[in-house]
Amino acid sequence: MKCTRALACAALLALTLGSACLSKTALDGPYRCDDAGACPAALVDGQARTFACDEGLCCVPEFDPGCPHCPVCPTLPSSQALCPDGGKAFRVFEDRDGDRWGQDSVTRLVCARPRASKAVEQSGDCDDTRADINPGARDGCDGFDNNCNGRFDDSEPPSRLRNFFRDADGDGYGDPATPVESCAAPPGTTNNSADCDDNSVRASPDAGELCNGQDDNCNNAVDEGPLLDSLPSGASHVGVGAELSCVVPNGRGVCLSGKKECRAANVQCVADFSASLEHCNGVDDDCDGLVDEAPECGGPEALFGPNVRVTLRRFEGSPAPFQRSCPNALAGATETRVVTSNVVAAGTVAAGVSSIFTLTFEPLASGATWDLTAPNGGLRLPMTFAFSGTPASAWGDGGARVRTPVAYLCGGDGGVGSLARLVPSEPLALLGNATRFESVSTITAELPWLFGVSSGIDLSAVRSLSLLIRPTSVGTLTWTFDPSFGFVRDAGAN
Repeated sequence: MKCTRALACAALLALTLGSACLSKTALDGPYRCDDAGACPAALVDGQARTFACDEGLCCVPEFDPGCPHCPVCPTLPSSQALCPDGGKAFRVFEDRDGDRWGQDSVTRLVCARPRASKAVEQSGDCDDTRADINPGARDGCDGFDNNCNGRFDDSEPPSRLRNFFRDADGDGYGDPATPVESCAAPPGTTNNSADCDDNSVRASPDAGELCNGQDDNCNNAVDEGPLLDSLPSGASHVGVGAELSCVVPNGRGVCLSGKKECRAANVQCVADFSASLEHCNGVDDDCDGLVDEAPECGGPEALFGPNVRVTLRRFEGSPAPFQRSCPNALAGATETRVVTSNVVAAGTVAAGVSSIFTLTFEPLASGATWDLTAPNGGLRLPMTFAFSGTPASAWGDGGARVRTPVAYLCGGDGGVGSLARLVPSEPLALLGNATRFESVSTITAELPWLFGVSSGIDLSAVRSLSLLIRPTSVGTLTWTFDPSFGFVRDAGAN
């Protein structure tokens, strides 16, 4: 019997290594691979060597002159795809199911057919776990690609085929973009195409909508209620009963309590009410941490102050109906100007001319109003009228003196039915060339406030206060207001 180089090397390796190199490893013999198919490094000819495992033998792929005692692997080719006998290596494929067809993805080059593992030279098996599925099998009506041609049940007549759909995420709903024809459901498919995201088990018609910027329940809407604000295991819902309630961070007053809503893919606590004008209702309406504060509740304490616009108008003659309409609603003013000082140079009154002057006080902010419904709220009216000329008469014409100044609280459009008038109980008379007028009146629906006809004014939404005077004296009129001119919170204490 002729001894080959491989056998000689194996014998020499056994003699030279003995127990000194390999006996310390848990191997069945000095050349056998371990149970995991691995070989430990070993000293051979005084050098550390690394071995491959081939057919259960620890070996090197090709003869190494520097290691003449290293066994050469029986099936593994060299790096140049050459075999120990000089022949070329060939490719084999793993055949786990034993149907003599290997799977394309598990392959290697060998010099001899391996005996320790199942390997065949023909590939194309599309399911190497079933021996009845391979390129040589016949297709049947079972939902499988038995002959590995990429089609399901293609040997069946078309009348028996119907569409199934890939269900990659396994949620029971298929992807409409991946139909598969078969007469039975292939593995990983379903009979419906209702999934809107086949890569996520959280997206299906049965899923609850999350607040995440995605269509989770496949109804072509995003983040609509009711919502889940976490995964179902969190058991936290947005849109279910009392669980909606929340406290708005940094909220105050009516802006403190809120409901959970999904905004920009995040669950946020949105206030039930937004800030509005303050009213006299015991509530912080404007969300500033204060309740029923002026000027919105009770009106400005100083009408010549910030946030109040003061406008002077002058009329010649008798604009009608000034008794029943707010002065700022009258047309035909011969002069209109904004006043910034509590000393108002109204203008010159000429002899024989009936002049009417009005001052209108209104919130500077557009659309703002004053709520004058606070109990005992009132209006303080300290002012002085002075003429530079010699008065021709008192505040009236002859014996019929006019009761001025008249104060108007105006709401709505300022027309009939949306105003209240305060008329002095006695007409004014000049003392020398000046007249002092001072009154503190409680704002109620009774005298001395005379309410406009129709339904009256809504005192919770007063838009302006106007004063009207109709002097008959001749000269230049100066209208001076005390700093305390304005609304008061308790008229009974003044």
